[in-house]
Amino acid sequence: MNMKKMGLISAVGFTALMGASLATNALADDHKEGKGKHHKMEMRDPARMADRLAEHLELDDATKAKVTVLLEKRSAEMKDLRESHKAELVALLTPEQAEKLEKMEKHRGMKGKHHGKGMKHDQENHG
Repeated sequence: MNMKKMGLISAVGFTALMGASLATNALADDHKEGKGKHHKMEMRDPARMADRLAEHLELDDATKAKVTVLLEKRSAEMKDLRESHKAELVALLTPEQAEKLEKMEKHRGMKGKHHGKGMKHDQENHG
């Protein structure tokens, strides 16, 4: 991996960590007060996360707009990075392993409906 790509990954990771940290702290207060029922969904939606940060940090409109742009950019970069990593992983697998991975991911996408036990539980019961 070249240095430029590693630098980009580091920058994206740092930005994601900082944004998630700020949003988590802001949303933790709501959760304690019983308002955080949908906090996971808000963490995935840059606009909603920006709204929460603006509310908790008392951001002016100009700063909120900049935060929204930053979070949307970070979200797109993270999506691209996840897709790239998945493609690299699938390239290493046999067709059978790739199919098994796809099934695992579909199951993981549904785990919220089953109060997700996680991968260890899946392996114990299906693998």
